[in-house]
Amino acid sequence: MMTKRELFTERLETTGDFWRVCQDLVNEGWSLGDFEDAGIREEFQGFNNPVEENMEYLKKLIKIQDANTAGATWMETGLTECENPEEWLGMNYQEFLQAAANATRPAFPAFSTTEETDAAYHGAWAQLEFSRKLFAEDAIYQEDLNRRKTEGWREYDGK
Repeated sequence: MMTKRELFTERLETTGDFWRVCQDLVNEGWSLGDFEDAGIREEFQGFNNPVEENMEYLKKLIKIQDANTAGATWMETGLTECENPEEWLGMNYQEFLQAAANATRPAFPAFSTTEETDAAYHGAWAQLEFSRKLFAEDAIYQEDLNRRKTEGWREYDGK
């Protein structure tokens, strides 16, 4: 198994885009500690701006990804626990934003910056879009299953 430093170095050599590698790793769930283990401070030594300035930017990337994940989790929980998920599935973006802002059970996650809040809304919307696809695929499957049953199709019993 590769160490964090080896993984980071390999990705950087493959893509050549330092901040893209960082963003991809954040998206994969890397924490600040993971970046520290990968030697990120040493990497920043070669930059023109101060190490701490780069560290703050990296922390910001992580906070925004965490907010995105929180929004997606909120939407998934809401769809799972609500009585009528079809109401959510039929909303356009403006209706979704209004409904999310007014939600109380559970309340939409609150953040200290606009960027984090926007990321949370983006994550929730992306989860809603994904759920729409799942509901549509399930509806097609159920229709096909019902059609087969009415046509005398029998399920395979394994014998």
